[in-house]
Amino acid sequence: MTQDLEPIAPQKAVDLYLAQREDDASERTVQAHKYRLKHFVRWCGQEDLTNLNNLTGRRLYEYRLWRKDDGDLNPVSLRTQLSTLRAFVRFCASIDAIESGTHEEVLLPTLDANDDGKDEMLDAERAEKKG
Repeated sequence: MTQDLEPIAPQKAVDLYLAQREDDASERTVQAHKYRLKHFVRWCGQEDLTNLNNLTGRRLYEYRLWRKDDGDLNPVSLRTQLSTLRAFVRFCASIDAIESGTHEEVLLPTLDANDDGKDEMLDAERAEKKG
């Protein structure tokens, strides 16, 4: 059964999602989600995806491939990016922007013991600048 969807532009949906996250997440988390989702909005612009009602599992997989290549992401970073996208897509379904259950089509990479992020050791000064 197809639900009645309300058209929404990607940036508008991201803005609503971030406003909702402000109610239950730290400012740092909201900023991290904003950063991660700006890539999704950029991809939507490149793909001429102006209405999220048209977002499908196939399109989500195409985004995954694009994001991995565009950001040269390691498996941990890609998983983090896609986990945020999955939460966003779940939110979009809750506001009738995307079919319910679409978030399950955001496939997260499986990590193994070797995929523990970067192994680079930072000196104290560089760590301060990054933090």
